[in-house]
Amino acid sequence: AYVLHDRTSFKKFLQKRAGVENPPDFGIYLSNLRCFVTFEDSGLGTFAHEIMHPLVRANLPHTPTWAGEGLPSFFEKGFGHWNGQDMVLHLGYQNPWRIKELGDRLGSLDLKDIVTASERHGTSEKRLVSVFLYSQGRLKAFIDLVQRNRKNGYETFVEAAFNRRFPDIQPLWSAYLRAILADRNAVLQIPATEVLETRDAFTEFMRTHN
Repeated sequence: AYVLHDRTSFKKFLQKRAGVENPPDFGIYLSNLRCFVTFEDSGLGTFAHEIMHPLVRANLPHTPTWAGEGLPSFFEKGFGHWNGQDMVLHLGYQNPWRIKELGDRLGSLDLKDIVTASERHGTSEKRLVSVFLYSQGRLKAFIDLVQRNRKNGYETFVEAAFNRRFPDIQPLWSAYLRAILADRNAVLQIPATEVLETRDAFTEFMRTHN
C-alpha cells in the first residue's frame, strides 16, 4: 500500500511510477503490481473500496462487468464501532459525492441498461445498483449466485437474485430512485466513512448526523 501526502503527489506518483495516464481522484488498486495507492486525506471509504477489488477478483471470478466496480464501491460508505477486537459495521448508505455527480440523470437511470450495458455507465451508477440490491435484501443472494455462477434460467444475476425479470423489478427500482430524490438534501449531508472506538461514541455520532 502506498499512501501519498496529498492528491497532487498521488497523481504524480501514478503517472511517473505506475504509468497511469489519467489517475483517479481518490485511490486505485493496480492488479498488475498488486498494490493499493491513495493519499492521506482520501478517507477510509477509499481504502474499503479499493481493497475489495482483489477480494472480489479472487472470490467471485464470475462477477459481471457492472459489479466489478459496483461491488467494491458498495463498501466505500459505512459507519461502525469496535467491540473488543471485532468491528461492527453498518453499510448500505448512499455516497453524497456520487449522488451529486449523477445530477439530474439520477431519476431517469435505467436498471437494465446499467446491468447489461455497463460500459456506458460510470462507477456511481453501478454503485446505485449494489445499494439497491442491499436495500431490497437481495445483495447476499446476488453474491451467492455469482459465486456459484448460477442464473437460474435468467439472463442476469440481478434477475436471478430477485427471481423476476427486469420489467417486474422496474417498479422497485423507480421507487428507490424517487426515495433518493425526495431525501436528496439529507443524502448530501451524509458524513465520511467513520469507525468509532466504542458503541457509545458510535451512537452519539449517528445521532449527531441524524
